[in-house]
Amino acid sequence: MALLLTCQSISKSFGTRSLFENLSFSVFDGDRIGVIGPNGVGKSTLLKILSATDTVDVGELTYRKHVKVGYIPQWTDFPLDQSILDVATKAAIQVGITEDEAVTAAYIQLSLVGFEDYDAPVSSLSGGWQKRLAIACGSLGEPDLLLLDEPTNHLDAQGLEWLEQYLLQISCAWMMISHDRFLLNQTVRKTLEVNRCFENFTLVTAGDYDAHLKHKEEFLAAQRQAMASLSSKVRREDEWLKRGPKARSTKAKYRIENAQQLQTNLAEVRGRLQTNATQIEFSASQRKTKNLVSLENVTLCRGEQQLLENCSYVFTSGRCVGLVGGNGAGKSSFLKMIVGQLSQTSGTIRCAQELQVVYFDQKRELPDPQMTLKRALSEHGDSVLYQGRSIHVHSWAKRFGFSYEQLETPVGKLSGGERARALIARLMLQPADILLLDEPTNDLDIYTLEVLEESLLEFPGAVILVTHDRYMLQRICDTYLYLDGRGGCVAYDDPFQWEREIKRQERLQQTLGVEKQKKSLKGVDAAAKKPKGLSFKEKKELDSMEEQILAAEAQLEQLVQLSGDEEYTSNPKKLAEIGKQLATSQARVDQLYARWTELAEQQ
Repeated sequence: MALLLTCQSISKSFGTRSLFENLSFSVFDGDRIGVIGPNGVGKSTLLKILSATDTVDVGELTYRKHVKVGYIPQWTDFPLDQSILDVATKAAIQVGITEDEAVTAAYIQLSLVGFEDYDAPVSSLSGGWQKRLAIACGSLGEPDLLLLDEPTNHLDAQGLEWLEQYLLQISCAWMMISHDRFLLNQTVRKTLEVNRCFENFTLVTAGDYDAHLKHKEEFLAAQRQAMASLSSKVRREDEWLKRGPKARSTKAKYRIENAQQLQTNLAEVRGRLQTNATQIEFSASQRKTKNLVSLENVTLCRGEQQLLENCSYVFTSGRCVGLVGGNGAGKSSFLKMIVGQLSQTSGTIRCAQELQVVYFDQKRELPDPQMTLKRALSEHGDSVLYQGRSIHVHSWAKRFGFSYEQLETPVGKLSGGERARALIARLMLQPADILLLDEPTNDLDIYTLEVLEESLLEFPGAVILVTHDRYMLQRICDTYLYLDGRGGCVAYDDPFQWEREIKRQERLQQTLGVEKQKKSLKGVDAAAKKPKGLSFKEKKELDSMEEQILAAEAQLEQLVQLSGDEEYTSNPKKLAEIGKQLATSQARVDQLYARWTELAEQQ
C-alpha cells in the first residue's frame, strides 16, 4: 500500500500542559483507523494537526505529493438561514472545486449521505442530519484521507447504522476518533491509541477494538513484568549504594551512574503505568422491595403526538432496561414521567413507598454555571458524605479525574466529559432504588464508560438506560423497551430485535409509498379500470398479513442464528440442510411481501 503521510516524533502542548510527546505513526492507502484514548490526551488536536488547521511544537509531518485531506470536526456551526445545497456548494468551492462544477459536486455528495430536499434550510435539520451535512461537506473534493472527529454525536440508531455502512463503502482511507466501541469493531482495520501509559504515547494494533484490547493487555502485562524486574534490580542497587561505595575505580563509578539511571527508568515506567481512572459506584438504598415502579395502561402525549398508548410494564430490582427507539420517540419524556417531571395523560403509575430515584439528565444540568466545581460537589463545607463515610472534597474530586487546581473552576467552563463526571460524582452521593440515565455516555471516554458499565452491572436496584451506545446496551441490559413514537411500546430480550423491527416497518412504509405513487401516476383513466375492491376473504387475508410476515421473519432470523452454531458449521451435511431451509424461509418472506403489496394495491 502507498504511504499517505508520516508523523515523526511530533509533540504538542498548550501552555504548561503537555498533550503528547514523540508521537510517531504512518497512514497508508486503504487504512481504516480508529483513534481512541482518554479525554484530554489530544486526539482532536492530533486530527487538527493532520488536517493542517493546527501545527506541531516539535517533530515533522510528511505528506505524499498532492495528497488531499478532508476534515470533519466534532462540532460544526452552519448558517441556519442557508439551504443545505448552498452550504455544500460553498464547501465544494473551498476545497478547490470550480464554481461551475461545485453545485453538481454538492448534489452528488448530498445524495450519497441521504439528502432528498436540497433546498431545505439548515435550521430545519435535526442534530443527526446536521452531522450528515458535515460529513458531506468534509467528503467533497474526493479526499485521499478523511479525518472524522466523533462523527456519532447526535446520531440515533438509524443514523449510526447509516454511518457504519458509509464508512465501509467509501474508498478513501480514513481516521476516526470515536468512543463507540460497537462502531469501532464493525468498521476499523487498525486501532491507534493515544495514551500516556505507552512509551512515545502511542500503541497501534492491526485489527478492531476488541483485538486492540487483547494486544494492549499483553503489552501492559509485559510492561508490568519488566517493572517488577526493574524494581528488583533497583532494590539491589539501592542496598549497594546505602553501604556507601566509593567511586575510586571506573567500575564503581559506572555502577553508581547505572544505579541512578535504573531509578530514573523505574520512575518513568511507574509514571506511565499509573492510572487515574474514574471510580464509579452508585449508592444503593438496600431496599428489599422487588417491584419498584408499575405502569398500568399508561398513555402519554406530547402535544398532538401520542408517545405511549395503554403501556403496562413493571420495573423490578436487579434488572437493567434499555429504552430504545428513534430520535423523538419519547425516551426522555418516558424518564421524566417516571421521575415525576411529566404527568401521564391517562393510566396509573404506582411507585414503591418512599421510592428513591436518581436521575441523570441528558442536559447535565448542574447548579449555577458560575459556581465552582468544589461547591458543586460539596455545597456545604469541605467534605462529602458517601455511604456513611466523610470524604474530603479534594479526594472525592480526584476520584473522578479532577485535579486540585480544577476545584476553583466554574462548572460552566467544564468540558462535556467533565460535566458528565461532575454530575455522576453528585449523583453517587444519593442512595437510590432506581437509576434513570438519559444519554450518560455522551462525551465520556472509553475508560470511563467501562467503569460506568461495571458499576451498573453491580448495582442491585433497577436501571432504566437511554443511550445510543450499542456496546453498552448489549453488555448491561437484559430487557429492551422499544418506543416507536406512535404510542407503541414493545419489550424485547434481543438487543437487535428492535432494530430489525424498525427495518421491517421502513420496508412496509416504502412498499406503501411505492404503491401510492403508482396509483397517483395512473391518473383519472386508471380509476375506471381499478378493481372494485377486496372481497371479504381478501380483506381478512390482508388484516392477518402483517402477523404472518412477523412470524415468517422470526422463523428466518432463528434459522440465521442456528446456521452460525458450531453444530452446523462443523457438519457439511447439516449445513447444507439448514441452507435449504434458509432459502425456503427467505422465499416465504418474499412471497408474503409480494402478496401484501398486491392486496394493498387493490383496496
